[in-house]
Formats: sequence, structure tokens, C-alpha cells
Amino acid sequence: MSASSAPTDARAAALWMLFAVLAFAGMDAGMKWIANDYSAFQVATFRSLATLPLIVG
Repeated sequence: MSASSAPTDARAAALWMLFAVLAFAGMDAGMKWIANDYSAFQVATFRSLATLPLIVG
């Protein structure tokens, strides 16, 4: 890795980390929101089905 690409890599890593934190927070808020209307098993199923394309990809 050259010295000129290090700041760009660090910036990209920071942006990915920020995206991941926001995604986890959004998922947590969404699960708490739908937990009022659905059972825990259904919420867990929705969560698993939502993340399945990311894992397969």
C-alpha cells in the first residue's frame, strides 16, 4: 500500500463503519417498532429474511 492511498482507505473504512452503525440502529428501531404487532418468532424471521440477501451476496 502506498502512502498516497492510505488516507483514502481510512476514509472509506470510516464511511463503511458509519454505514454499518446506522444500519444496525435502523434495524434495531424497526424490530422494536414491529414487535408491538408481531410475535418474537415472526420478528426474528423477518430479521433473518431481511439479512439473507446480504449474506448470500
